[in-house]
Amino acid sequence: MISVSRQQGLSLLELLLAMALGLVLVGSALQIFLSQRHTFSVNEGLMRVQENGRFTHYWLTHTLSMAGFMGCGAANSDFSLSVIAADAEVEAMFKNREFIKGYHAVGQGWQPALPDALQGKVRAGNDVVTVYYVTPVGASVQEGMQHPTDDITVSRLITFEAGEVAVISNCYQGDVFVVTAVSAGDETAYLKHEIPQNKQAALSHAYEALSEVGALYSRTYYIGDTGRTNIEGLPIIALYQQDSRGANEELVEGVEKLRIQYGVDTREDGNVDSVLPANEILVWSQVKSMEMALLLNSVDGVFSQPEPYEFRGERFLPEDHLLRRQWDIYTTAHNMT
Repeated sequence: MISVSRQQGLSLLELLLAMALGLVLVGSALQIFLSQRHTFSVNEGLMRVQENGRFTHYWLTHTLSMAGFMGCGAANSDFSLSVIAADAEVEAMFKNREFIKGYHAVGQGWQPALPDALQGKVRAGNDVVTVYYVTPVGASVQEGMQHPTDDITVSRLITFEAGEVAVISNCYQGDVFVVTAVSAGDETAYLKHEIPQNKQAALSHAYEALSEVGALYSRTYYIGDTGRTNIEGLPIIALYQQDSRGANEELVEGVEKLRIQYGVDTREDGNVDSVLPANEILVWSQVKSMEMALLLNSVDGVFSQPEPYEFRGERFLPEDHLLRRQWDIYTTAHNMT
């Protein structure tokens, strides 16, 4: 007699138990994946903030410390400078040695008021700073001048434009003048310094060969809207630089706040005795240092819910999912002494 064995399958209870265990394993794996993904997003956002902070720190400390730099004459305590440029603002700047100018954000405006070139560009609630200096890489005089009214023959190491303010110096004396015309050869350029853009056509000195000529630069730093949005549709804010020719350049995205305090030597004894915002500074030549607090963000969201942050001692709870960190920068204006 042939016995037939009956095939046994899983009972309903065993099947349900297997499905439950499978769901637990899948859920655990998903939880680990999401946790690692969240950790990766946060670390990536933090790395982005740190990288942008380091670049911003380098750029601002390098440029802002140049305020008041006048070429080789800066190292000479007996250096004298004559201003023949027929520009009241330029004359006042050099006379009063005001090579730093700040604008403090108050409500939706600024004190003092922003210049026309910045109107509509600066994000409200953020300070602005401008520094002035002579380009550290200047052009050298190729042929000595026979008379103070002669054209200045320079190497074409840098480009000059008509209407620019320039400084010529032999390290002992210098002149600030407006370049009224530029004629360029293959290796040299000829700079004119005529009236009425200048008060007189003659410089204070007929400069020798190898004297240096540099353009007067200005660099303004402010926070502005890039016009772009992140993956959440939020505006991307950035640190901008405006040069002396009015060109605006985005430097670092994700910088959303800039507040500045200035170390001021009000007693003029060589020591900082007050730290003030721009709207409380009466004499800008007394500024010896700058303390900047910047708020940097990760540009794209990295948190699953809004994450609180601190800025200048205050705690904030945003409505977005960005990672934010304060970045402090301190720099001295050693050319202002």
